Amino acid sequence: MPFRLPRVINPSRIAVLFLVLLSLPSLAEELVSAETVGVSAERLQRVDALSQRYVGEGRVAGMVTLVSRHGKRVQARAEGALGLDNPLPMQMDTLFRIYSMTKAVTAVAALMLYEEGRFHLDDPVEQFLP
Repeated sequence: MPFRLPRVINPSRIAVLFLVLLSLPSLAEELVSAETVGVSAERLQRVDALSQRYVGEGRVAGMVTLVSRHGKRVQARAEGALGLDNPLPMQMDTLFRIYSMTKAVTAVAALMLYEEGRFHLDDPVEQFLP
């Protein structure tokens, strides 16, 4: 039988956690308006709606999201509970166990390169691999 992650620990949640961990230095910073750093306010609302839906539907017990750009914190939210068996509220400084992070690290690195304009999402993989 293949190993499966518990319901409260899934790759999406781990990826969000990793992004939060990358932004820890910005936790102490004040929030700036999205437009000042070139972030779409509409997209931030979609992130909020998605995280609220995931918590509301019980896909995850709780979630922490943080969006920053150019070192400026644009949005930070903690929603839901610490776990299905732990009703304490999720906090911005909640510590998580980190399991396999290879995909999340690779995704963040790739998106950083994308943001720098080094490739387009529709570029063929053969362009970069031998």
